[in-house]
Formats: sequence, C-alpha cells, structure tokens
Amino acid sequence: MSEKDLLSLNQSEVIEILGERITIQDVFGINEEDLSGEFQVHPAHHAYFNYQLALAERELAATEDAKELVYAECDEYYREELIDEGVKITESQVKSRIIRDFSYGKALKKERDAQYKVSVLKKFVRSLEQKTSLLITAGNHAREEMKMTGMSIREKEQQDIVSEVKTNLRTLTMKRKQKQD
Repeated sequence: MSEKDLLSLNQSEVIEILGERITIQDVFGINEEDLSGEFQVHPAHHAYFNYQLALAERELAATEDAKELVYAECDEYYREELIDEGVKITESQVKSRIIRDFSYGKALKKERDAQYKVSVLKKFVRSLEQKTSLLITAGNHAREEMKMTGMSIREKEQQDIVSEVKTNLRTLTMKRKQKQD
C-alpha cells in the first residue's frame, strides 16, 4: 500500500488487498445481511493490515537509522568546515547547519513519512479490532433474535426430529391397529 493510497482513502475508494480490489467499506464496514461472510473475511483483513503495519514499522526503523547516519556524517562535515573557517565550534552552530542540510532534510522527511504510514496503519488495525467487537455483538444479537423467533438451527432441528418421531409413532400406532383388526 503506497503513501498516496493512505493519504486519500475514503469509503468508496478501491484498494487492493490480498489480490482483490475492494473498497474501504468492504474492509471496515459490516454487512448485517451477511454476518457469516463478515466472519469469514475479517481475519484475513486483520492479518493483512497487521502485516502491513509490521512492514511499515520495519521501514520506520530503517529510516530512523538512515537519518541518524546522515546526522552523524553532517556533524562531522560541518565541524571540519567550521575548523577550516577558524570559527570556534558550538553545538548550536553545528546543529543549525545540519538542520539546513539538504540530505538531512531529505532523511527527516522520509522518517516523517514512515511515521505517518505507521500511524495510519495502527489506526486501521485498531479499527479492525473494534470491528471484531462489533461482529461479536452483532453475532450475539442475531443469535438472540433467532432464539426469540424460534429460528435457531438447533431449535429447527429439534422440531424436525420431534415431527419425525410423531409421524413414526402415528405410523406404528396405525400398523398395530391394522394388525389387531
């Protein structure tokens, strides 16, 4: 997922996840008409964004290391430059030159971009964790509703078994009566 993707996401925007093109609504929304489908795809979405977060955190660590290296190189360069100029070196002079250095600015921007990406992905993962809670609640409500309306699978199975037993009993009773007659 590129930085551009992270910057411009909206509910209807299409992104690619696990080889499929989907919208943000598909990932973070809940289709109450298809809770079973939601339960099936949610773990994959959660795993995908956790994986992307891990990659982004690794990238952030690399950019932090690179920025520190650039800072150290700039520090050494500007200290030598100040010595060559015959100026008494102060930390503020060296730091001032480093902060204005193009290569340090570039490294700092890369680090900030990586921090932003990690921040966005953490929010995505948190949102998916919230969705987990909502799915559990929605599943519980659906189960309770099914119990209240007599539509639970077990209850239906039990009713079918009872009906079958009643039918068999009637059949047996009729066969006995026929044999007695």
